Amino acid sequence: MRVTTLASLLLAALLLSSCNFLPKTTASSTEKGKVLKVYQASEGTATFLAYVVERKGQEIVVSSPLGGTPRAIGDEIEYFAQTMEISGHPPILSFMYIGPRPSATPTPAKP
Repeated sequence: MRVTTLASLLLAALLLSSCNFLPKTTASSTEKGKVLKVYQASEGTATFLAYVVERKGQEIVVSSPLGGTPRAIGDEIEYFAQTMEISGHPPILSFMYIGPRPSATPTPAKP
């Protein structure tokens, strides 16, 4: 799955930029949750988008690195949950939105 690979590569790049260890994925899953809050920011044409959802009794932040059209509070989203280990550090848990890329959103057919 392209999104899973992209999520892994983005997280690995972030981790490797701050240390010299290669992270090891120990667990990953695709999960769903209802949007409780939407975080957005923009600077020029650059955008940031993330969602708060409930997972296992905890509120978590699910990042949306590809941006796109924001989902609404109450919408159900699908996200990628990943646990990674780096030697000498506690395991890292990350969550990334799995949704259509902005350019992959189909245009409705004209009648």
